Amino acid sequence: MACGTDGASGNAGKDGEPGKAGGDGKAGTPGTGSSSGGPSAAHTLSFAPVSAPATDEDKRAVLATSKARIDGRDAPISFVTEARSGQAFGAATFGLIVDKNGAPIKNADGSSFVSPSNDFSSILKVGTKLYEITHFETTPASMYLSELSQDAAGNLAIQSTKPIDFSGVNGLWTPCAGSVSPWNTHLGSEEYPHDARQYETAETLAQVTGSFNTNMVRYWGLDPATATVAQAKAAFNPYNYGWLTEVSLDAAAKPTPKKHYAAGRRALELAYVMPDQKTVYLTDDGTNDAFYMFIAKTPGDLSEGRLFAARWFQTSPAGAPGGNADISWIELGPSAQDSQVRALIDGGIKFSDIFEVESPTGGTCPSAGSGFRSTVVDLGYGVVTECLKLKAGQELAASRLESRRYAAYLGATTELRKNEGMTFDPDGSRLYVAFSELNNGTMDNHPTRDLGGPNHIRLAENPCGAVYEYVISPD
Repeated sequence: MACGTDGASGNAGKDGEPGKAGGDGKAGTPGTGSSSGGPSAAHTLSFAPVSAPATDEDKRAVLATSKARIDGRDAPISFVTEARSGQAFGAATFGLIVDKNGAPIKNADGSSFVSPSNDFSSILKVGTKLYEITHFETTPASMYLSELSQDAAGNLAIQSTKPIDFSGVNGLWTPCAGSVSPWNTHLGSEEYPHDARQYETAETLAQVTGSFNTNMVRYWGLDPATATVAQAKAAFNPYNYGWLTEVSLDAAAKPTPKKHYAAGRRALELAYVMPDQKTVYLTDDGTNDAFYMFIAKTPGDLSEGRLFAARWFQTSPAGAPGGNADISWIELGPSAQDSQVRALIDGGIKFSDIFEVESPTGGTCPSAGSGFRSTVVDLGYGVVTECLKLKAGQELAASRLESRRYAAYLGATTELRKNEGMTFDPDGSRLYVAFSELNNGTMDNHPTRDLGGPNHIRLAENPCGAVYEYVISPD
């Protein structure tokens, strides 16, 4: 059928009235996170489970997860042995313990002393190269600096290794956990230093008990089987140990070890530096110990600062499982510099120069009216109730050389048990601290661990320990 031609266009009509708003549309698909890892990036990480060891063979094996799930994607992983104690890398033997002159320390049978106790390793980048610092938890101890290579798949391998010379700080004693500072240094520890009071009064090495290990005299070339107490005292000073250690690498990867005497002395498990690069939390491993905070004067420099110990104010009922508490901080002595404290040690200061002591009676001090105070702390050979009186002008010495005793003396809480690892959540401003056991001083009015003490912590016993969340204030 044929169509006619189009007619002329008519005039444009007027606009109609606005229509009513339509209903909400369906929700769109979620957007992806920002590539920069900013606030919109919500990453996830989980690991494939590892079965509990069921056989004796399993209990002696290294069991590790086989898979990590990162942002919904699986990545195969495994435990890889990088090095073993006694393994040779060129002319050096990994884990060989050396004396103050760098010579191998010998066992009683004439064999070399090789430590099996690798407790912490840090990986530090210097320029384009990677290095690993490893400390071995023995007495005496060693730290090893290893140069690493890394292949295209990310696998690391040791190319060379050597012991770090600690003779400038009188050797290294029983390092335990560690961390990497925000300024790219290895932070270590010295655990279970010996009690200076007992050591001062000992007339034979047999009278020196507990955490003192006569093997330490081998660092100075002495034989623990034949060394006299006079020889041992000439070489070994308990105040040289129990410190936060730091090793830095220069542009040529030359190591410089330090001990930070300003941060106080204790059975240091771990030092953790906060994002401000000034605040450092320090855990104290043992029984009837404290929790410490060091605030450096200058960010990135731990050689000077103020030291505090925590006071626990329990807010949950006595006998609570885990419990809650408010925390305040008691400052221990004046601000101090490493050099000031080191000068006291090198000057030969003794425990008897710092405190007067009297024997307690049933947990009380007979001369409490004249300034003696009851303290209950772990002294390395057991938890001991002492009556102490600070000698005039010894606040600096007490706070740094006898940090645990002085914390108790000033009213801080020294009832913690096995205060170990910690980490920080910067988004939630939460510090997480692990205690591997809740017993002894953490219990309510323990018959021996609270005898003469303030009984600040009154929790139910839990041999499996707990992880506590500390809310960190902005200041």
